Amino acid sequence: LCGRGGLTNHHPGNIFFRKLVRHHQESYLLATKRDKAGVAKGIVDKIRNLNPPGRFLKKASSRGGGDGGGCTVPPPQIG
Repeated sequence: LCGRGGLTNHHPGNIFFRKLVRHHQESYLLATKRDKAGVAKGIVDKIRNLNPPGRFLKKASSRGGGDGGGCTVPPPQIG
């Protein structure tokens, strides 16, 4: 979930994500600049390949219309 503070910090998906990132932290720190993206992509792929698949949400911009209080799913990255 997007946001800050206790509600999002205690969401099971965010807890799992932070645990997964900590698990890969050492390999990320030891990776070359070129390989860091691969470590990050591996984390994203693992989340998206869960059953049901995990998603990455981003807070909606208040400039984009609507009430600005919700979350939107960002478009997939190319490349």
